[in-house]
Amino acid sequence: TLFLACVTGKGDTASVGRPAAVYRDFMLGKIPMLVAPDTNYIYVHIKDVQKAILAASTLPNEKVASQGYLIGNSAGMITTRQYFEIIGRIVGRPCPSMTMNVIFGYWLAWLLTWISTWITKMEPVLPLDIMRTAAWGSIEYDCSKSITELGISYLPIEEAVAEAVEDIQGQVKGASARKSSSNGALKTD
Repeated sequence: TLFLACVTGKGDTASVGRPAAVYRDFMLGKIPMLVAPDTNYIYVHIKDVQKAILAASTLPNEKVASQGYLIGNSAGMITTRQYFEIIGRIVGRPCPSMTMNVIFGYWLAWLLTWISTWITKMEPVLPLDIMRTAAWGSIEYDCSKSITELGISYLPIEEAVAEAVEDIQGQVKGASARKSSSNGALKTD
């Protein structure tokens, strides 16, 4: 069994709470502050997940059967602030300097999630599960077993973020171009 860290890289879905949605919202200036900026998290490049799946599925069954592997770059564990500093360097936007109180953020997320679930039927702007994770604190673990037994060598998280941001920038530009061309088509009719 593979237990994945927070997966990022090219091809991620932009659903609320996913890294791709965070990159998009950050690029568009929709993230004015951080929540739990000193909380540690472990990320993993999507390419490393692919390598882990391949290794676990091709190694002898007696070696991997009934085994659990933590898949993530635990040596490259970073805080929320460091994560946004990386994103900021890539997109050319400063990391937010303001922070939101975790308890306030949790209750705000609860309210927004309730409204989204029962009234608007849309994804919440601030998902409760994300705030619950922030309120619980750092998620830290050792992934060395996946390195030694599966032979994984983890890519730097900066590489995964850069590839994902480039992918999202292309999607945002493509959506903008499609919107412009459809608006233009509407205006000429």
